[in-house]
Amino acid sequence: MAAALTSDWKLTKVWAVALWVCSFVLGAIAVYSTGVDLIDPKLHRAGALVLSLIVALAVGRQARRPTRSAAVNSIWQVSDAIILVAGLWAIWSFYTVQAQLEEALYDVTNTDAIPALVGVAIFVELCRRIWGPALAIVSGLAVIYLLFGQNLPGLLAHAGFTIREVAESLWYNTNKGVFGAITNIVINTVFVYILFGALLEGTGAGATLLKFAFLITRRTRGGPAHAAIVASSLFGTMSGSTVANIVGTGTFTIPMIKKRGFPPAFAAGVEATASTGGQIMPPIMGAAALVMADIIGISYLVIITAALVPALFYYFSLFTSVTVEARRRGIEVQPLEIEDRITRVDLVNSIMFIVPIGVVIGSLLMGFSTSRAGFYAVVSLLILSALNPEVRREPLRVLNSFVTGGRSGATLLIGIAAIGIIVGSLDSTGLGLKLANVISDLRGDSLFSALLVAMVGALVLGMGMPTLPAYLIIVLVMGPALQ
Repeated sequence: MAAALTSDWKLTKVWAVALWVCSFVLGAIAVYSTGVDLIDPKLHRAGALVLSLIVALAVGRQARRPTRSAAVNSIWQVSDAIILVAGLWAIWSFYTVQAQLEEALYDVTNTDAIPALVGVAIFVELCRRIWGPALAIVSGLAVIYLLFGQNLPGLLAHAGFTIREVAESLWYNTNKGVFGAITNIVINTVFVYILFGALLEGTGAGATLLKFAFLITRRTRGGPAHAAIVASSLFGTMSGSTVANIVGTGTFTIPMIKKRGFPPAFAAGVEATASTGGQIMPPIMGAAALVMADIIGISYLVIITAALVPALFYYFSLFTSVTVEARRRGIEVQPLEIEDRITRVDLVNSIMFIVPIGVVIGSLLMGFSTSRAGFYAVVSLLILSALNPEVRREPLRVLNSFVTGGRSGATLLIGIAAIGIIVGSLDSTGLGLKLANVISDLRGDSLFSALLVAMVGALVLGMGMPTLPAYLIIVLVMGPALQ
């Protein structure tokens, strides 16, 4: 028993080292490809998913409930090993087939289909481990529909696909499927902004934003609740990640909101909604906005300009709701029990997030690509981080933040792989266009009714999926109908 536990502990350390190394390499690849030189597309996509595969297995292992049962531990270890080996085999198959396609005409064979279907199943399972069952179930159903949908009645029926055609649509296609265009967008554009947000938080910007937010709202009834809204909106300007926003602000603001007299559920609700709004607060918005720019072919600068007014109205509505709740509960203005003096470190930290965000906007105005603007922002932040005495005392903070960003990007890629499966299925079967035609017939000449359907669909999908998958599914189904 003791020997088994010792062996599991050693294996855990190995997975922890692999997690750190792969996250760092992913981040380094993102920086290199956006600012130094392009990488061969097939190698870039295959390499990124290999590293994401290892990161996902390590993250899933860390999230697993601890058990002292040697048998259970052995089962998990064997399953992880099988997934790792089979996943590497499947990704290698993608790389070799793409290499042959570049050299001459090549038809995917039934033999090629075996590793492809194994790879699809592995990424659906990894999606379940990382993102939960909702997205995994939808992507799994997409595979089943592609395989057996010809037997369904009416609108849902399609012409039928062979195993080889399924493999070609979901695995060996660089326009759709696991290695498709959406994966390419995330690798080449979104990843560097994930790193940027992680570096900003790790170098001390989050704490400074909180202090400024508390100072701005110190004379309001809501106090810390209003501060949470202001802090989340400011945090949203530099990071479109809802989770990072909640972690960066909520751990401090929620206890203070409850102490002010608001109920716990209200405190959590304020922080959750305020942090979610960070995804629509320019200029560093969530991954969905970056993907949106590539899908619809509109400049990212145009998108963030269009998003500014709705974002401000969103936060104004939250601010008003807190004021109404504070009045209803008779909560008055109270002094805040925090240090309200702006220190030299705070001023330095404010420079560290104002300048890089200015670099992003300036780069976009000068006509640079979105990915190159992100690269310049990361470089400027790394240079400015040396001004912070806390970073100079503990330079590993920057490195650890970089690794955290790489890990976040890797887990996002697992979700994107599942979305690629859905995209491949809808595109191959034409189901999206069929549903769009039905919706168009139902709505008649009313564009407003089609927008209502899209809104309800986004709300329902958002209950069980991250923002980007929900957005992409709605675009695939509703986009043609709205056009």
